[in-house]
Amino acid sequence: MPEPSRAARIAAQLEQRGMLLPGVTAHHLGCDVYEDTPGLQDGPDADFDAALEAYVKVCHESNVDKSATQAWQRYCKAPFAEALMDLVAVFRTSLAADGSEEAVEVMEGLAHPRGHADLAAWLVASRGWAPLAHLES
Repeated sequence: MPEPSRAARIAAQLEQRGMLLPGVTAHHLGCDVYEDTPGLQDGPDADFDAALEAYVKVCHESNVDKSATQAWQRYCKAPFAEALMDLVAVFRTSLAADGSEEAVEVMEGLAHPRGHADLAAWLVASRGWAPLAHLES
């Protein structure tokens, strides 16, 4: 069985650490869409995997150990680093790409009581959009 794609490995790490939005799993993210992200496929897989583990630790843990910070510092200028950081941000804020309504409903439920009616309205309006709809013309 072939190794999962780099985008899929990012999503799996985030899911494993509970860093995805409620109701979203790595499977929901439609990772194939992101494989052509500029720079994502650059550099050796071993370096990518080490950088991924370090970056996710740094993003997840408030008291991250020094070794994770140092590991990320080694890779932060790697050819894949910007794509890695971008996809971590995209996946952490993504709702389910497969049409699942659970995540949208959770977010809408959180937005209203916190006084974010405009955000809740946008969530309703954007239902059914493709993951990269804002880039499509």
